[in-house]
Amino acid sequence: LEPSEGPYLQLDILFDMYPEDTFWSLTDISGERPVELFDVPPGAYTGFSQGNTASSYMPVSLDTTYSFVILDSHGDGLCCMFGDGAYTLVFVQKDNTATNIKIGNEFGNFERTVFRINSGGEVEIPTDLPTSEPTDSP
Repeated sequence: LEPSEGPYLQLDILFDMYPEDTFWSLTDISGERPVELFDVPPGAYTGFSQGNTASSYMPVSLDTTYSFVILDSHGDGLCCMFGDGAYTLVFVQKDNTATNIKIGNEFGNFERTVFRINSGGEVEIPTDLPTSEPTDSP
């Protein structure tokens, strides 16, 4: 069910051959302690088929920093060995203006996107944060 007015995030997931492998979470990381806002557990998409799309709508606040994590329990993301799935995370303002935050499909075990929605309703994606696990120096 789509919200009648924003601001909200819209997550659309186009499934590969194994929808039950896909799960995700959205966390508010603005304060001293992270607050998990949405958590879709493994197996939640059992019953969906390859090529199906699931849409989720999450109300959000302005002037807040979020962490979105999408995971695949099989470790192959949504593409390409077992179908051509993908996901899109979009911020929708009260006037229905939409801004793409992340589009992805090949991410192995997981992919994390950190972003901020400022008080003016603009999406800011920090460039100084690591996008994957750190590695040991040679």
